[in-house]
Amino acid sequence: MNQLSLATPAAARADQRVQDQNQVLALIDLIERGGGFHATPATGTIYSRLADRAHRLDTIDAVCRRGFREDDAEALRAAHRLLAQIYAERLRLPSGDERRPSAEADDIAELIETYLLGFEERAIDHGLVASAPRSGAALARWLRELVEQHPATAHPFYTDFMRRATKRDLEYYSIQETTLDPRFDDAMALLQLGTPDVAKMEIAKNYWDEMGNGEIPRIHTKLFQRVLDVLGITASAVRAQLRTESIACGNLSMTMVLQRCHFHKAIGYYGVTEYVVPFRFGHVVEAWERLGLDPSGLDYYHVHYQIDAEHGNAWFDHVIAPIVDAQPDTAALIARGALYRLNSSQRYLDRLLSDVSGGAGHA
Repeated sequence: MNQLSLATPAAARADQRVQDQNQVLALIDLIERGGGFHATPATGTIYSRLADRAHRLDTIDAVCRRGFREDDAEALRAAHRLLAQIYAERLRLPSGDERRPSAEADDIAELIETYLLGFEERAIDHGLVASAPRSGAALARWLRELVEQHPATAHPFYTDFMRRATKRDLEYYSIQETTLDPRFDDAMALLQLGTPDVAKMEIAKNYWDEMGNGEIPRIHTKLFQRVLDVLGITASAVRAQLRTESIACGNLSMTMVLQRCHFHKAIGYYGVTEYVVPFRFGHVVEAWERLGLDPSGLDYYHVHYQIDAEHGNAWFDHVIAPIVDAQPDTAALIARGALYRLNSSQRYLDRLLSDVSGGAGHA
């Protein structure tokens, strides 16, 4: 057998990889330009339409397999970008044409979510999960200890790097934060569906704080936009500089609330999200003040630094504890959700620290 024939299978696989990825990128572009996922075509037979749909799912499955299981960075980014576009469509207001959401978009989202959650599950210490207490008060204590001991909580990106961060570094950091902060109010609204009274009341307090306690200028999405405005961050800069790890955190956050089957994991996930803020935002405030930036951009950080110290503890006591007391078997699910957040946050912050420290640089 000659060298050409030996090289052919590898070359063919490489060509197929490029073709698959290009098809996913083309689909992302189509969703972006069309303002949403395309409607089911009315032309062709039902069999041809189903065949086309199956082919697209096979292609996306191949890209996900390479990205989530074979460490293909480009494939992973393509898969996350596609899921983020589908989620963006779900969260935007309908255009008024009464078009039903695409069933194919749901199938694609479910496929990518399966790989995403499988990736998170492989990162979990399942022995640790099994040790989670099955009573509310004990689980709340266990979660606090888990968060406080995890390396993501007091990550050196905040505790060390922020001491020497430049304005450009804060711009870069703020760009990465755009995948969750502008959607947190929607996440709270979705999460409270069907919850019992004490838990619903606590989630409602979080939501009302997100809504500025009724003052439109104090809505947290507006305060975060002020951060971006002070730093001169544009939508095009966000698109150009957003890292895969940032998109992944945003997708995981939305998966938790958009898919109701993950509710118990979601309350663990968002409980951690609230609890870690006081460990982090104080360092951002110090960097901002050291650099002499417009103090109006600090409102967002001051508000969260103050109220999330209360929300984090209250979430463990008033959302998680009563639900576990009523359903002890949910303790392990809540613990898994907490670890999803901690582990994904560590990957995200590791990437940012590597970038700003010269590992990959930032534009």
